[in-house]
Formats: sequence, structure tokens, C-alpha cells
Amino acid sequence: MVKRYPKVEVLDTTPGDWDVTKVARIWDTHLTKYPKISAAYFHNDDMALAAYNVMRAKGRTDIRIGGCDAMPPALQAVQDGRMHATVRNPSCRIHGGAIMAARRRRGGGREGRKGGIPEARNHRRSGGH
Repeated sequence: MVKRYPKVEVLDTTPGDWDVTKVARIWDTHLTKYPKISAAYFHNDDMALAAYNVMRAKGRTDIRIGGCDAMPPALQAVQDGRMHATVRNPSCRIHGGAIMAARRRRGGGREGRKGGIPEARNHRRSGGH
């Protein structure tokens, strides 16, 4: 995806592992190592806010940050201007397919009587299968 934007340079992809203490250490290092950071994305709002606290302590609040989950503290941070964005990624969309597949596998509902887990839509079959 980033390849489509040649002017965007990814500086680091160290995982925060949903650990706010680890994220704070990572961002303390990033802010020392990289004099210019324009934006950062976090897979969780708590991690984004932990990084923001480090940014604020170092006087680097010009970095646009975004997170995922749209939790109330992040929504407030977006309204306050501490975060640029947050998105909701509802668990029903993430896990719904697995629940349906399990139900089909166990034989629940009309699909279960047909037997097995259905093929994925948009799946291209290779010759001979």
C-alpha cells in the first residue's frame, strides 16, 4: 500500500504489542532518533495515547497520530486535537466469518446441512481443483 505513495517514508515498524509501557519506550527512542516525524498510526487507541504522552513531554505534539478502536478517550482526544483520527473496527466484522464457519461446520442452520465450510467468495480456483 505504501508503495503507491513514493513520498511517504516509513521510519519504523516496531510492534507495540498493545503494551502502553513498551510503546512509551519505543516512542522515547523514536523521538530522539528521528528529528522529523509527520504522522504515526497505532493499532490501538491506548497505544496512540501513550505515544502522545511521550510526544507532549518532548514538545513534539506536531505529529499527527491515528489509532484504532474509537474508544471514548480517543474520541475525546480527537475532539481536543491530541489525535488526528481514530476508527472503529467492530469485533462482529472481524470475527463474524469465523463464527459462521464454525456454525456451518457443526451443522447448524441450512448451510450446515449441506456439509462443510463454504468456499470463500472471490476465490479464484486454479486449474484441476
